[in-house]
Amino acid sequence: MSTPDESLRNVIDEALSPRFSDAATYLVSSRPDVLPVARAELLYLWDDYRTEYLDFASLLNPVGHSHPMVKAAVVEHGRYYGLTAPQGHHLLRWPVQYAKNLSERFDAQAQAPRQVLFCEGEREAVLVAAKMTRRWASNKPMPLAVVKSGWHDWLPIDTFDYPFSGFLPEGVLWDRVSGLLLSLVDRTGMPLPNAREWMLAAREAGVPVIVDESVTGFGRLGHLWGQDRTGLLADITVLGGACGGGYPLGAVIATPDWFVTRDVSPQAGNPVACSAGAHTLDVVEMGVCEYMQESAPILTKGLAELCTQFPQYLRSHHGDGLLQGLVFDTSTYADRFAIDVRAHGLYVAPPVGNTVVLAPTLITSTNEMTRGVDLMAATLMGWDDDNGT
Repeated sequence: MSTPDESLRNVIDEALSPRFSDAATYLVSSRPDVLPVARAELLYLWDDYRTEYLDFASLLNPVGHSHPMVKAAVVEHGRYYGLTAPQGHHLLRWPVQYAKNLSERFDAQAQAPRQVLFCEGEREAVLVAAKMTRRWASNKPMPLAVVKSGWHDWLPIDTFDYPFSGFLPEGVLWDRVSGLLLSLVDRTGMPLPNAREWMLAAREAGVPVIVDESVTGFGRLGHLWGQDRTGLLADITVLGGACGGGYPLGAVIATPDWFVTRDVSPQAGNPVACSAGAHTLDVVEMGVCEYMQESAPILTKGLAELCTQFPQYLRSHHGDGLLQGLVFDTSTYADRFAIDVRAHGLYVAPPVGNTVVLAPTLITSTNEMTRGVDLMAATLMGWDDDNGT
């Protein structure tokens, strides 16, 4: 990991100071520990100090930053047009092609092909899907049953919230809800332990199932879709996150009879985002899930070894595929780790409580995965040195 000499760092500090100040003043979402990213390519980020970081926080870019296939598609399409009209008004190549590709990846045996309604992002897609379940409820204002994972706390509609773990679906009053919404992992990367049971119980009650694949889709858990692991297919699937290949995009996927509403933002289905998303899907299907069968166990084994080696800081680890959580004894430790590990050349997302969520790119090699674990170990060993242990 290279860093600039002191004189150059002072020049960069002076140039960046107004940007940090303006971010804190004008940008509501700005964090005090924000990283000044200058460039990103495949597995790596570089900041304005030319410091290189291995990226373990790549939920939105599963095949890496500026992947050549995705980048070429965006550049090529950008030569022609961006958003020209609301979705469906013009016959645009990539929204049509991407919708076809997604439909074919969900249910090849279906009598009627699944259709796709593109949205601005995940949240709009979730709301559209929730409205769609009202048809089953004969448009009665019935609440939605939500398995509470932390991903849908923002919902502005009436819900019955059920615990993510330790609660069986037999306790749900199915005749009082319009549908079931669930994510297959919570915000810390913990898998829903009884996802299949939830989906089966709703199906037996005749209640439509919405699965939000914004985090678990596009190969993140080792299958193209997280619900592939359950052996069941949701009535309605929501996509966000990686759906746009790093650009804002969401999607609702279901059979035609479910689409009683097409009321989405006029900016939904941006063709450039559809191009990036379609090519991201192509890359994922070029053996990425098979590749992960070698790299993901290295991360799992490495986190287990860290927990054994540093019990004074770490409580446990959990997760699946390349979405895993490292649980610290306190949130203070987790916050400190997320900052200190940068000094060793690894970037992780801000913690969720006392958990640091690790989401490397799906094309991370076995060597780089080992290196990432080693950088985490070096950070924690530095804590021991500081404490004189």
